[in-house]
Amino acid sequence: MSRTSTTSRMGGIALTLLLPIVSSCGNDTTGPSTALSQAQLITAAEAMFRHTVVVSLDLPRAANGASGTETILTCNGGGSVSTTAFISGTSDPEAGQADLDYETGTTYDQCVEGSGAGEIAINTSANATGVIGEFTYQAFGNGDVEVEGFLIGRVEIETGTATQNCRVAYQLLGLGSAEGGSTTFNVAGDICEAGFAFEVVVSD
Repeated sequence: MSRTSTTSRMGGIALTLLLPIVSSCGNDTTGPSTALSQAQLITAAEAMFRHTVVVSLDLPRAANGASGTETILTCNGGGSVSTTAFISGTSDPEAGQADLDYETGTTYDQCVEGSGAGEIAINTSANATGVIGEFTYQAFGNGDVEVEGFLIGRVEIETGTATQNCRVAYQLLGLGSAEGGSTTFNVAGDICEAGFAFEVVVSD
């Protein structure tokens, strides 16, 4: 088991990632049959978490705050990713309380992430329509924060040797402190039938 640490920034949120790979197996491809390398899996897992959960939490954290607004961002190596988040629930900023539901949809247009041996390109197509997410954000009067939910979907991932039509499935649980300005997430799931688990700290 290896651990890779990366730090990236999107919007006003900083993200620090520690990602151990826990398992891997085969996947569907067009072109030569090949699994994602460990570096490519790390790139895909970190990028899709950042493109969905982190982007959504960077919106105003209030009921209907920027709800339904499409966020289009340039990917690190070119191309773009589009995420739309619908936010509902209740929020009382003065009391430091919120009980919000997020529903997200994310699509990709030749979104290149990573570098060197870890570089991949993520796309959506008629047979791989993107990633949807559902998660809750709760802020309590004592300053504690809890985020819980999932991401599922299907994307095409291009590597140097194949284009793979990949199922994406995440479960996530984040615990933190609103006063401290950071939330620690435990995330597990699979991409292209390769399993992963990682801990990530998202801070304002």
